[in-house]
Amino acid sequence: MTVSVKLKNVRPSADVAWYEKTESMNSLIEQYKLSGDIVSLDIDFISDTEVLTTTVFKDDASHELVNNDMDWKAETDKMIDYYELNNVTTSVTIG
Repeated sequence: MTVSVKLKNVRPSADVAWYEKTESMNSLIEQYKLSGDIVSLDIDFISDTEVLTTTVFKDDASHELVNNDMDWKAETDKMIDYYELNNVTTSVTIG
């Protein structure tokens, strides 16, 4: 059964830039799409201060595999650090 991870990021104002995915992160996403572990990664909603994305993993094992990848973790940590410094809140829903 697939696993959907929804991320909702809210920035304090439009003056705060969204985090730009690195080439390394884009490569990891493509790698996991090609292997079938990531089924899709979509932006569902975007406004001046809010963005909602959904990543669908093939199953629990794929979700765990990707999230335990040290390169994936390093890339997501960069985004988390940037958002914390800029007061961007993130909420995660896994279903």
